[in-house]
Amino acid sequence: GLSGTRLFRRFPGPADAAGIHTTAKVMRGPSTEKREVFSARRDRAARPLRKATVVPRRPGGGAGDVALLDETALDAALDAVNCLDKASMTELKSFSKPPAGVDKVTAALLILIKGEKKNFTWENGKKMMAKVDAFKEQLESFRGEDIPEDIVKRVEPYLADPNFNYEKMRSKSGAAANLCNWVVNIITFNQVYKKVAPLMAELEEAKASKQAAENDLAVVETKLAKIDAALNKLQQQFLAATQEKAAVEKVAKACQDRLDLAER
Repeated sequence: GLSGTRLFRRFPGPADAAGIHTTAKVMRGPSTEKREVFSARRDRAARPLRKATVVPRRPGGGAGDVALLDETALDAALDAVNCLDKASMTELKSFSKPPAGVDKVTAALLILIKGEKKNFTWENGKKMMAKVDAFKEQLESFRGEDIPEDIVKRVEPYLADPNFNYEKMRSKSGAAANLCNWVVNIITFNQVYKKVAPLMAELEEAKASKQAAENDLAVVETKLAKIDAALNKLQQQFLAATQEKAAVEKVAKACQDRLDLAER
């Protein structure tokens, strides 16, 4: 489970081909009730990705190796949020001036969460994170599949920075490292989703068309079966009538033969 304390969990690291950056030390997770709500939302959103083999594009990079997305980037993003605790967030907000690179994490978050276009100051970033629980809930309920393309393009330059990853950030701030993870993975999820969702929609449409054709065929076959049954019945009736006619004709002939014999 995600609640409680657990040992160091190793996900694919920053260099993994699928573009999923998820090395994290989990501290305190959300409550069981929240986890169930978020898991249900995650499963609905990620369903088109299950068992889908794709080649996602890393922001600012080339195509990765083929990756089977049983554990999606969305899972990794939510795990990154689960790593955030009040102590690490309080430490992050206590910086009067953030360590180099941390301001890029908050800038990317401001774009994604607030749609910010101008004010990327550290003060504005701290204001966004002021209420830790409310901020975590914003991240947990964020719909990665619905990120507008212009927002993705504005975030991509940050992700293209080789220092924008968990490994580089964790020496500066544990909270910043997990927030960086969230940004990377929510964008990765968005890009994978946008590639796979149309294909899955086409597949569902094809399945629906196939099912409709099979239903039509079933209707036709049912009608043919009824016609065939009626025809068989008529054939049996015709055969019975033919046999009865032959029997009557045989009796009539026998009678005629006796009459002919008597007249001689």
